[in-house]
Amino acid sequence: MITRILRRFAASVILLFLVSIISFYLIILAPGDVSQSVELNPRMSPETIAAIRQRSDVDAPPSERYLAWFSGLFSGNAGYSYLYDSPAMSLVLPRLGNTLLLSASAYLLAWLVGLPLGIAAAVTPRKWLSGAIYALASTAISMPRIFVALLAILFVARTGWLPLGGRVALNHDQLNLMGRFGDTLAHLVLPAIVLSLYPMALYVMQSRAALSEALTGDYVRTARAKGIPESLVVYRHALRNAVNPLITLLGFSIGDLLGGAVLVETIMAWPGLGKLTVEAVLARDAYVVLTSVLFSSVMLIGGNFVAEILLNRLDPRVRRPT
Repeated sequence: MITRILRRFAASVILLFLVSIISFYLIILAPGDVSQSVELNPRMSPETIAAIRQRSDVDAPPSERYLAWFSGLFSGNAGYSYLYDSPAMSLVLPRLGNTLLLSASAYLLAWLVGLPLGIAAAVTPRKWLSGAIYALASTAISMPRIFVALLAILFVARTGWLPLGGRVALNHDQLNLMGRFGDTLAHLVLPAIVLSLYPMALYVMQSRAALSEALTGDYVRTARAKGIPESLVVYRHALRNAVNPLITLLGFSIGDLLGGAVLVETIMAWPGLGKLTVEAVLARDAYVVLTSVLFSSVMLIGGNFVAEILLNRLDPRVRRPT
């Protein structure tokens, strides 16, 4: 198993390297650059624009620019953002933390709600309850995130129950420890719920289907014939086999959360990596876009790597001889 993990890790590193090359050339070779965005500012003199072009190396060969950018990543120098007048890394890292907080909260919420609802739909003797849960999950899957986000904003604007936009309030630093925690939580609740609805619905439907199939297995009938309580049959025997497809969904869920976070952060004004990337793309701020894409790729590839390790650990049947 150790050899398999090392091989998978090496493949992930190679994949990340290829992503960095492809992303760099797609962004750098695209028409336009940051100097053209700066030219729209009437306060910028031709000398300033020329200095920006020289400092950003937009006229250098793409191969030299890539080597300079990639080698600088290891020293924390990922280029300079002329949109924010700041190093790209100092912009991306705080936004990355905000996106991780939002995505982790949404993923945890999807598991905490989706898995129990899926189990209830699979084991309940009341067909109307199972049908209601399935209908709600189907509705959540079919609703576009942009529509859900706008509905959530409209609801909060009408009720005023939660703050709208931002990660913290203006007086956040003046609050005590519990006050700061409550303030962050209040700002996090709404975008986390919106972002979690789609993976939550997936977990409901997947856990319902997997557990329903597991409950028809011979080992479940044997356990029931031995007089084992039904709760132990469900949670100790059937659920252990039904959870494997949910772990497989981990990699897909991370990709969906990262893609959905771009939309949710932009619409709901959450200061995350997705919102920063959209602003940088519109301003042709290449190094911010590149660094954001690279960190997003690290999270996506890392999530799939962790999912494979967990699946190999929990289910010996998927292990192949190395």
